[in-house]
Amino acid sequence: MRRFVFILIVGTLGSCNQTTLRIEDLDFGDIEEEARRSFHVDTTYILSRTAFADIDKFDTIGRITFDSKGKILLDGTNPFSTYRYEYDSNGLVKKIRHRDFDVYLDYVPNYTFISDSLLLRQRWTGDADYVSSYSFYPTGKLKEEVNVIHENDFIDDLIQHRIKPRSKSINETRETPNMFRYRYNDTGLVQVKEDWWVQNGLEKLKSRTSYYYDESDKTIDSTITDFPDFNYRTRTYYDGRGLKEKRIYNDTLMIGFLHTTGE
Repeated sequence: MRRFVFILIVGTLGSCNQTTLRIEDLDFGDIEEEARRSFHVDTTYILSRTAFADIDKFDTIGRITFDSKGKILLDGTNPFSTYRYEYDSNGLVKKIRHRDFDVYLDYVPNYTFISDSLLLRQRWTGDADYVSSYSFYPTGKLKEEVNVIHENDFIDDLIQHRIKPRSKSINETRETPNMFRYRYNDTGLVQVKEDWWVQNGLEKLKSRTSYYYDESDKTIDSTITDFPDFNYRTRTYYDGRGLKEKRIYNDTLMIGFLHTTGE
């Protein structure tokens, strides 16, 4: 199951403090969305070559298109399995259409905002077994994301760490939630993103991404993602605008990114 990512922009649910958070305060940490909006990027082409090949011999393997706010309209990273996004007047995702070759599936989200716990919960109709929950710091920064394939009673407890390892609740559901955790530096920029999975109540680290910034203007410079179980590393480099430039997989395969504007 593909994990859906979206940004919440507008709405008011009270002031931001320890127990109340406004929807417009929520920050999902898409560090490129503002750059796409500022530089009017409408399409990103994904290019591939081996790190040892002729630098001019890139193959286009996919593309992603964006609206004027920098939000994804069409995710064609895999041209045979695409995702098209629609947004409501508040900027929220209201539908995702998944095309798998000639088969189309529509996903429509329902949102539940739990302000006293700093939680946001989404459930997708058309795929009723897929539930995500997000927890936030009081500042509105994303703290943790949990994606569970099947609905169950422990999701809210899990995201707030009230369930202990090997608890009966987790074992009975036989789920393997996917979990992302975020840490930020003193200036509010994401510093570390960790990808965890939970099985039989035990957490295991899948990958850790470290973020590096240009000290002069705090623009993202690069990220390094380590996969400890596989002794594997990817490096992503950004241009001076905060947009992806290239990604290198274990010093062999290189993915390039070509950004075009509507102007």
